[in-house]
Amino acid sequence: MKNYQLSPTLQPDTKLWRYMSLDKFIDIIDSEELYFTPLSYYSKSDPYEGLLPRIILDAFSNVIRDSFDDIRGKIQPFLDIIEERRNKGIIISDKDEINLQKLTRMIDEHLPKIEEGYFTVMSSVTVNCWHQNDFESEGMWRLYSDDNKGIAIQTSVQSLIDAISTDEHIAINEVKYIDYFDDKLTVGDCITNGRTIPYLKRKSFAHEKEVRLSITPKLTPENIDNHIPKGIRVKISPAKLIEKIYISPYVSQPYPSAILALIKKYHIDENRLVNSNLLTVDSKLLKIF
Repeated sequence: MKNYQLSPTLQPDTKLWRYMSLDKFIDIIDSEELYFTPLSYYSKSDPYEGLLPRIILDAFSNVIRDSFDDIRGKIQPFLDIIEERRNKGIIISDKDEINLQKLTRMIDEHLPKIEEGYFTVMSSVTVNCWHQNDFESEGMWRLYSDDNKGIAIQTSVQSLIDAISTDEHIAINEVKYIDYFDDKLTVGDCITNGRTIPYLKRKSFAHEKEVRLSITPKLTPENIDNHIPKGIRVKISPAKLIEKIYISPYVSQPYPSAILALIKKYHIDENRLVNSNLLTVDSKLLKIF
C-alpha cells in the first residue's frame, strides 16, 4: 500500500490484534480481503459513532455562517442601491433585483443542504478496526468471540501496510477517547493526527484501545443526494498480514484441530498457529521448592 497516512505515534512494530468469530476469519483468508464497514452500520452498538462533540460542530457552523454572512453583506448594498433608485423614481430593471434576491434565498436554503451532506459523508466513512496491545486481551476475547469460539489475528503496523493492495487512500490512526460533554473540552482535544471523524469515541469504549483504518468516500454535489453508505472490500495478502493466529482460550477439542486443518487448506504456515495460554498457569508458579 502506497497511498496512506499513518499516525506518527504508531511504530512499524506496534502489535495489532483483530479478534473475531470463525466465519469472519474464514472470510478474510478465503476472499483475501479486509472489509471496511460504514460508520452508519454501528448505530446500534454505539449510536455516537461518527458524531462530533458540540464544540467541533459549533466551530464548523461558525465558519460556514460567517462565510454566508459575508456573501449576504456584499449583496445587500446592491439591493439598497436598487431600492434607493426606485424611491427616486428612477426606472430600473427588475431582473437585477430578482437575481440578487434569488441568490440570497439560495444561500438561506443551502445551510440545510450542507448539514444533510455532512451527515451523509460522516455515515459513509468506512473503517477496519484493530486492537492495539502487546498482550492478549481477555476482554476482547469475550467481546468478539462467538459463543467463546473465537480467533485472533496478530499482526504489526508494518505487516498490515505491506499486506494491503489498493489505490484507495487509507488513514491509519489511534482512536481518541473523550468525554463529549466535558465543559473544558477544546477543539484540539478532538483532533488526532489532523483528523476527527472517525477517530473519536466516548471514554466508555476506551478498553478497546482501537486503531482504525479509514476510507472517506469520494462524494460530489452530483452524487451525494442519492448516496447510500456501503462497505468496501480491500485486497490483502493473508501471508503478509498474519504474523500469528491465536485460538480462543475458552475452546476445547476438536476446535483447535479444525482450525489447524483449515489453515493448512489455505496454505498458511501452521507454525503461526498459537493455542492461547491465557487460562493456563505456568507450572513454575505452582512450586515453592
